Amino acid sequence: MAAWLTGGEVFNPGPLSAKSKAEVVIQNYKSHAEFEGRCNLCHQPLNSNQAELCKTCHTDVRDQIDQGSGTHGRIKTVEKCSACHSDHKGREFDPSQTALTNFNHNVTAFPLTNKHAAILCKDCHTNGDFQHISSACSSCHKEPAVHAGMFGLDCSSCHTDAAWKPAEFNGAAFDHEKTSFSLLKHFSNYDQKAINCTDCHTKATQTFDAQKCVDCHNGHPAQKQTIEKVAQPADFLTVHMKTFGNNCLDCHDGADRMGNFKHNDIFVLDGKHAALVCGQCHADQKYAGTPRQCLACHKEPDIHKGFFGLKCEYCHTTDAWRPALLHQHNFPLDHGGKGEVDCKTCHTASYAQYTCYGCHDHQAAPIQTSHARVSMPKDVVLDQCAACHLDGKVKK
Repeated sequence: MAAWLTGGEVFNPGPLSAKSKAEVVIQNYKSHAEFEGRCNLCHQPLNSNQAELCKTCHTDVRDQIDQGSGTHGRIKTVEKCSACHSDHKGREFDPSQTALTNFNHNVTAFPLTNKHAAILCKDCHTNGDFQHISSACSSCHKEPAVHAGMFGLDCSSCHTDAAWKPAEFNGAAFDHEKTSFSLLKHFSNYDQKAINCTDCHTKATQTFDAQKCVDCHNGHPAQKQTIEKVAQPADFLTVHMKTFGNNCLDCHDGADRMGNFKHNDIFVLDGKHAALVCGQCHADQKYAGTPRQCLACHKEPDIHKGFFGLKCEYCHTTDAWRPALLHQHNFPLDHGGKGEVDCKTCHTASYAQYTCYGCHDHQAAPIQTSHARVSMPKDVVLDQCAACHLDGKVKK
């Protein structure tokens, strides 16, 4: 009976807030305290949920929710008003201020995680504006000059709030050093200005125009060049490209991989080879995969085709093709102790092949039996004697 007579005030947990905004009047009330005796304006347990009753008075909040705009239009748990705005805590209690102090930003469409978790409200919500805030990265983060106009403004496609670097590309942490071109020596230009992505990639990150190398390196301060005895860089590049071609990336990787290149480490250029021009071996400025065999450049003479084999270096040197001399023969030529044996004694068909059975009896079964004593497999090739008998002597 008391609850009915007092409008439910016997259940009142405490005074309502008297805080209000200047000149704001809702349903003829300036604050909650003015209708403290009318509990049913906020509490109708059997007829309506509390959020609907709140929206009856706070129509601006209702409009935000309906339109998905403003602060309340972005909160996922917006139908639980009391979770943010409590009351019955005294006349000086401010329901709006405590909502901001204890607000869980993760219930909005923009969770504050990782690096964002440490920022203050005022860092983003300047002048107390909580409704007209853009969630675009560019609203807080200035686009870096290094890729301005190249990658667009959808920062989340490459970056996360865990760390700005490394950026992600194709699902993995991007590192330009893992590409075919290092930026080790390309952070700044000759005028000490930073090199940006667009300086090399004029259209897209997947494309590159070698002419950008030429345009940039033609601007190198004039200095004496040691290559080709050319004094001016522009002249040097002209000669360099005429010799090596226009595809700079074939040789240059940004880290000067070829800076200390010595041809003799790959293929010794001595004798007649020393005077060769690059293009005589590297046709169309192709350097990788160039064959090193003599036959790649020198056609086998008809006079010994099919007889002498293709190990030209055994008889020829780079000093002169003629006269040919036997420079390499691992097996002793005085085999048998009676002076040098005639070549045709062992090389009966061609100098690329040999046989020991012109002098030594060849009976496969006895040979296999005798060789079994030294653990030689039964399927061993019996016509490659010199592979084991390097000096021509029988091991006992």
